[in-house]
Amino acid sequence: MEGKEMRKTNGNGESKISKIIYTDYFAFDDPKIDALQDFESDEAVVNYVGPLGFSLGAQILGCKTCVEWLGSDQRNHTCLAYVNTVCGKVTNVKLRAVDSKAFTQWRLPDTQLPIPPYNIDCLWRAWLEGRRDVTLIVTEGEKDVCSLVTAGYTHVISVPNGAQATPETYMEPFREWMQTVSRVIICHDEDSPGYDMMHSVSDYFHRRLGKPVGVTRLPYGCKDISDMLYVKGWKGVREVIDAVRFTSSRELVYPAAIAPDVIDVLNDVYDHGYGTGFGPLTDRHLWLTDEGGLIVVTGKPNSGKTDWCRCLMSHLALQKGKGVCFCSFEEPNKAKHLASLIRIAMGQNDFSDYTDNQFASIISTINSHIVDMSLDGGDTTPSHITRLCDEAGLRQQLGFLYVDPYLFIEPDVQIDSETQQIKQVLTHFQTWGRLHHMWVVIVAHPRKLVKDAGGKYEEIDEYTISGSAHWANLADYLISVKRVFVPQGGKPANDSSTASFTQVSVMKVRDQTLCHTGDLYYMRQPCGRYDERPSTDSCKREIFKSMPMPGDVRERDCEAWITCAF
Repeated sequence: MEGKEMRKTNGNGESKISKIIYTDYFAFDDPKIDALQDFESDEAVVNYVGPLGFSLGAQILGCKTCVEWLGSDQRNHTCLAYVNTVCGKVTNVKLRAVDSKAFTQWRLPDTQLPIPPYNIDCLWRAWLEGRRDVTLIVTEGEKDVCSLVTAGYTHVISVPNGAQATPETYMEPFREWMQTVSRVIICHDEDSPGYDMMHSVSDYFHRRLGKPVGVTRLPYGCKDISDMLYVKGWKGVREVIDAVRFTSSRELVYPAAIAPDVIDVLNDVYDHGYGTGFGPLTDRHLWLTDEGGLIVVTGKPNSGKTDWCRCLMSHLALQKGKGVCFCSFEEPNKAKHLASLIRIAMGQNDFSDYTDNQFASIISTINSHIVDMSLDGGDTTPSHITRLCDEAGLRQQLGFLYVDPYLFIEPDVQIDSETQQIKQVLTHFQTWGRLHHMWVVIVAHPRKLVKDAGGKYEEIDEYTISGSAHWANLADYLISVKRVFVPQGGKPANDSSTASFTQVSVMKVRDQTLCHTGDLYYMRQPCGRYDERPSTDSCKREIFKSMPMPGDVRERDCEAWITCAF
């Protein structure tokens, strides 16, 4: 697999890596590493390690001695050096002074790369072996890793930089290796930072990756698992690990288990969401968070729902940095599809003066945020589609799975009742989306609409989508797209070459503290971009003013034309 550094600019104009994988790490080639000696060669280090009881673990993990570190106190310190590797290449070395609590770290010069967990290569080796049954133990420090290795445990890592580190930062580059992990044990220190670490790591593995998680309980007086090794030896350590019980059901949520999250919400510290990129008018009615869920988009044939969704996905992927995985059956020509997204993002149609380097830069950008499925008549079940999206998520940071249209989806289990089939499909997508903090956007066609006495089709509402009321009941957002044609030049009102504007009705929102139901209005630009407008009248005036006619007639007849034409 080829590693990619995918950089984006934050609000301060600083460039940072938004998604990396393990192959972005390279060998830390420095003469200082060659100068490290076996830790048993220094009496001070031996005296430091001996009472801890983990000398065997230190030997197995290749701990070294350093005697040349000049600390902030301007004294040379003898240190135990924890040498860390990724794919067998040394990437960082943590130096812990044996005569104090002082420490420092040698690492790769690219400070954008997060420091990897200590001993992360234990998962790399399991991944190469094709393992799927690893019980991973996560500790707070390198010393605890050595203690657990001494007690006979192989798959042990520690969080880098202590309890305050964020798992989403240091674990995500190695997410592909997480396929080997069947369950996780968190072995934290018995203090306040240790419990903070336990909550953050548990949230990452259990709620984000869906792994069963268990937490160690140490006897009173033991600060960490290394204390346990010192007091009761490796048998005592094994008793602690064997006593762990796993939380395997995400359906049971006890208040005490999520108390910090509840307190954060009460203190107004939670995900307040983000706009779609259309603008402030759209943000009032369509405001998303990273919690994930199900968005259903419907509309009459030729209403522009696919076109509007394409613009929405372009905004989210290329403006907001929320990667999109397309499963679009209505876009068989992937080159045309991607070209359309580029036109929308750049707001132009003419690329005739672009150089090869400029095109390469554009392709590199969209390659970091967009991936497309080409199922070619194969398996179109929800489980297969989400599995492919999971695979794509190993390389890219995805926020959206776009499925268009629903008609091509086959349920995983064939059921005679269409209503139950639709429920099965929607439930799968919604549950998967929430588990992975992704939005699944599904385009669905309405049922056969009924004409009124005047010959006009009924308007689409929450319950006109074909097949089942579950579309409205299960959706977190329910959106209807309508194209409003302008009669002109003797052309029929539904001629696609006739001027028109787009009305988008947000008919349902799950969290009404963030946004509200209501109507939105857009004018479509030649490049495919939809620009929001405040009202129907503003759209009508814009269309009228674009018609070829003398200026004095335009000014005089504008209001009369709007009233007559609509």
